[in-house]
Amino acid sequence: MKIFPIVCVLFGGLLTLASCRSKASISRDQAAGLIKAKLNLPEIETISLKKEYFKGSRADDEGSSMPTLCIDSVGEDGLASEKPALEALRAKDVISFGKDSAKRKRKCVYLYATVSLTDEGRKHLVRETSEAYILKAYELNFGEVTGVQVNEQLKQAQVDFTLVVSQITPFARGIPGSPMGRQASFSLYDDGWRMQN
Repeated sequence: MKIFPIVCVLFGGLLTLASCRSKASISRDQAAGLIKAKLNLPEIETISLKKEYFKGSRADDEGSSMPTLCIDSVGEDGLASEKPALEALRAKDVISFGKDSAKRKRKCVYLYATVSLTDEGRKHLVRETSEAYILKAYELNFGEVTGVQVNEQLKQAQVDFTLVVSQITPFARGIPGSPMGRQASFSLYDDGWRMQN
């Protein structure tokens, strides 16, 4: 009769020890869930495509005895520098060039090439502003946990994982190599593991 209470106490102690031991290590699935939540994955990566590109300027000297000097807009992304990328997008049938626009400022006329999205291009539109189209370039997704190191004394863990690029659109530029290796640090709190970075 006295053995039963002793066995119950020992069994309860073993269960408590086992539950504490399992809490001190982080599983790959648990780490993956915490990483996805902290990094808000999957994440849509976007690019901005301007609606107008500066082409040049000309003076409107009609009826004036003094010639007007029009200075090209310094610091603006000009059509010349962006033309190869824009032509590549036009070849993919996601943009089209519209009618040039002219903006007058005093006696100068500034010319801009206009860009608009085709129906195919609009499929990747995230939002639109008065100056630009914000377009989906690709999606960044969680790949897998590739390693877990736990320091039980410090109640910390280092987790290696990968991110992968998917759903690449014609607007993507400079896509990172996939899979991309990353690391995350975790600390064990009274309510469980928390990602630190």
